[in-house]
Amino acid sequence: MAAFFFGSFKVPAIPGFRPALVAALTMLQVGAAAAAEDQDALDGVRRLAEEGARELALSRAELLQPPSADQTRWVEWESLRIELLERLGRREQLLKAASSLPEFAPVDLTRRALLAGAEAGNAVAEPAQARGLLARLLWGIGLPAEGLRPARMMVIDTFLLEKRPADAYRAMLRFQQDYQPLSRSEGEHFARSLADQGAFREAATWLLYLEGRDPVRLLVQLETGLVSPKEAAGKARAELVKAPSLDWWRVFLHAAGKLGDAALQVEASEHLLNHPGGEKAVSAAAIREQYEALAGDIGNREHLLRGDDSAWINLAASILSSSPSSARAVLAMLAARGRSPAIREAALDQWLASMQRQKLGLAAARYLAGAGEFTMRSLVPDVRRALGEIALSAGEAALASDYWQGLPAPAGTSPEAWALWVAWAAAKAGRFDDADRALGVVYSSGDPMGTDTADGLLGFARLGLEKKQDKRAEIWLETVAGRATGRHRREALMLLGPIAEQRGDYSLAAQRYLLAATVSDTKVTDTVSIHARWRAARCLALAGFRTDAREQFERVRKTVKERALQELIKLEMDRL
Repeated sequence: MAAFFFGSFKVPAIPGFRPALVAALTMLQVGAAAAAEDQDALDGVRRLAEEGARELALSRAELLQPPSADQTRWVEWESLRIELLERLGRREQLLKAASSLPEFAPVDLTRRALLAGAEAGNAVAEPAQARGLLARLLWGIGLPAEGLRPARMMVIDTFLLEKRPADAYRAMLRFQQDYQPLSRSEGEHFARSLADQGAFREAATWLLYLEGRDPVRLLVQLETGLVSPKEAAGKARAELVKAPSLDWWRVFLHAAGKLGDAALQVEASEHLLNHPGGEKAVSAAAIREQYEALAGDIGNREHLLRGDDSAWINLAASILSSSPSSARAVLAMLAARGRSPAIREAALDQWLASMQRQKLGLAAARYLAGAGEFTMRSLVPDVRRALGEIALSAGEAALASDYWQGLPAPAGTSPEAWALWVAWAAAKAGRFDDADRALGVVYSSGDPMGTDTADGLLGFARLGLEKKQDKRAEIWLETVAGRATGRHRREALMLLGPIAEQRGDYSLAAQRYLLAATVSDTKVTDTVSIHARWRAARCLALAGFRTDAREQFERVRKTVKERALQELIKLEMDRL
């Protein structure tokens, strides 16, 4: 296994170190009780956004926004909030904001919110909500002429997302009638989208918008009888020799099906299943049926009897080099239904070896996970480990986790290192309970924590925080803080501080920040210590320990040289 590593430690930025940002923060902090009624508060939030602190600006906007009863001021804050949501890409919140916009909102704000909400709705696969917002725009308040075309294109996309190609096609025809000539990107989008949903005759309406060597163009021509299956298969094969791609294998599969060539169908399906996203084009169950049909055809041609496993496996060996897809069909059939365990295991080993020789490892992992005859537990540990590693390398974390759950460490790998791999696959798949169980061997160790283990747990924690798994992340971080040293301990403590802050435990947060400020044996710049003391002082003040807060603020003030930051610290101290 490769060394387990999840990125380098990054020194957190110190809030307020840029003069303009300090001024914005100061504007927000002074006179907080009256901030919601003060125009300076709104300007301060805008300044935060301009300085790049958009998340902070959004949190302040949501805190300071007055109730909707104060219509004029509410509209100003809501306009800023929607702008920040757009810039941060908060699609779910945008959709919610647009759907709940009150009637008194001015037209300009309503248009902007509804457009942003509709776009967000399509992006998060909520096409019905998106279409409802677009209906309000198109047939309610109306849009300027330049806004109508993109809005109507979004309506078409809502039908496509709902797998309603007939409705999408009718909307496309009306769109073309109103906006002739279409741009190349529009016509191409119509053709591709309809072809993706199997509406080939409808897609042919915009066939000329696709370039001559486009695989989707050839697929539409094939499915509408403009090109023969033999010609389509030949063109697709020639393109695949140059550069294998999902779309060309898709054309090849359709052509093979029309030719009735079972061996070509198997070849195409295996390669499709090996591509990212290929599982949407062909399933493991479909390939299993293709294997069975092809093996049956071969057996009939060779006059083989069912149950004569030796004859079948010898046949597979004899055709493996000349027709590998046909040989794999026979081997897959034997691996699933061979009479003896020895035959089944030998057939599976040979099938896997052939798949790997042709660089079809991901297809093998997907097939064995979904073909029905096999279970994870029935595969030998070495096979499961290899398939899991292939899946993880291809970004299939959930599949890797399925293969690895419950496996012991391989020879030459420590139980702790293996546990990290298993836990990482589970965590990447969002299975945090499985990740935690896999880390049992790490929790039970009382030894000082090594670099790989500390990096691994910190990686899990960051992923957990990103996925809103704060409690799980806190366990992992506390494990690092308790057993690691140097930069790993410091980073864990700096991540633990905000967790305590968010639940209002300011004294614990202050303790964690102060520990981080005093960690020794680290090459991290002392900027982190300054930042840690600053955060500790803020938390001590919030916890009511004013004397201690003043002491920490004073230490930071003596350390930093920036005059703007010193003035900000003085303001903080004056408020104690």
